[in-house]
Amino acid sequence: MVIVDLTDQTVTVSADIERIADPSTLELVARESVTHTQTRNYFRVDAATRVAASSVVPPEMAKEGESWRLLGDTIDLSGSGLLCSFSDPLEKDKPVNIELILPTRNMEVIRALGHVVRCRKIEENLYHVALHFDQIDPESQDKIMACCFELQRRYLRMRVQLESQPPSQQE
Repeated sequence: MVIVDLTDQTVTVSADIERIADPSTLELVARESVTHTQTRNYFRVDAATRVAASSVVPPEMAKEGESWRLLGDTIDLSGSGLLCSFSDPLEKDKPVNIELILPTRNMEVIRALGHVVRCRKIEENLYHVALHFDQIDPESQDKIMACCFELQRRYLRMRVQLESQPPSQQE
């Protein structure tokens, strides 16, 4: 497996060594591309709910500029992290406290410690930020996965209902 980290994405390729040119050069033949979703441990589901990311340094212990908090909305969610939108950027690998309201009936708040995987500017004052959960209690992670299953079932039911309606009623 060869992982190439490009500016906006990571590409993984299954490759065979064709020849060892010298001690620091390998010639490879690509056999198969591996998508990012194939390497995930948890599936993702579209989820729109409120999220907060904040400094891991408590406000009472923070130096000037070390304490911060961003409020935003999730785009998708999984047992290992989330993609969300914020009005300000966050730098890659930055540790963050994450507070997430699950978009289920009881709207539980989940708290976790994580880090920024990537941040992409979409437009002025809009950034898509991928966050990974580094420390999350198993019960909270189970609640997130149950939420993802519930949302997935809901989306599948809506899709089946739309597909079963005559075309004139779908508009």
